[in-house]
Amino acid sequence: NAKIVTILPGSRTSEIIHHMLVLEKVVRLMAEKYKNIKFIIPTIENLASEIRKITAHWEQKPIIVTQKSQKILSYYSSNVAIAASGTVALELARVGLPFVVIYKISAITYFIVKFLIRAPNVCLINILAKRYDIVPELLQEDCTAENIFRAVENVLSPKESQRQKKSFHDVMKVLRSDPLKAAREVLNKIC
Repeated sequence: NAKIVTILPGSRTSEIIHHMLVLEKVVRLMAEKYKNIKFIIPTIENLASEIRKITAHWEQKPIIVTQKSQKILSYYSSNVAIAASGTVALELARVGLPFVVIYKISAITYFIVKFLIRAPNVCLINILAKRYDIVPELLQEDCTAENIFRAVENVLSPKESQRQKKSFHDVMKVLRSDPLKAAREVLNKIC
């Protein structure tokens, strides 16, 4: 009966540094509300030691996994995921795991990226669906523990969870039927 949350803080050290501080607070808020909750952090081997170091003092210890099979198992076992924006969105949608997207970078980098990229959103699912309300996106100043907690709570509701899963199914159908068209759609939105 445990709630299981998969946390995907990113695949680069800079992403992990920016995200893990806020994620620690999210974990604390969720552990206060749900007494029987587990957190899994799938990562790659060369980042696992950094994540272990960062989470060593966390009150609620996450399970850190590095094998691909363990990562997939965590997706299928979880109720919800919190993911740094990126291609992992497609993995989560493919397995039908509802999720929330986060992303926080330095202010200077954010200014440059915002100037260069014209897409109003960053989540690939939202871009491919041509709808910007499927997966909540909490970026930069909106990427706070309280906002993430509220978004996860909403996604955990049966109605929202089912809505996301249906949208994922629709997006995956488009990807399978015409992957080149989907790739062009993403490129047109961000370039």
